[in-house]
Amino acid sequence: MSACPAQSFANVAPNQFALLQQKAQASGIPLEGNSGAASSFGGKFEWNYDPATQALTITVASPPFLMNCESVNARIGALVRGVLA
Repeated sequence: MSACPAQSFANVAPNQFALLQQKAQASGIPLEGNSGAASSFGGKFEWNYDPATQALTITVASPPFLMNCESVNARIGALVRGVLA
């Protein structure tokens, strides 16, 4: 399966990104560093966070097993919006 559409989030303060990293790791996704790639639950994820511009982009390169792009992107979006609220 091809990559899902990338999701971009603005105004992500460094402390919010740190909290997002903790929540992702608690969910089994090893989100370490400002950019990188990780595999979890059969899916592949890529992210890039720029603390200077406070911009975060997350791309699901391959959705986890039994999930489609819409559902995995919805979960990621909800997680990030929850941290930003």
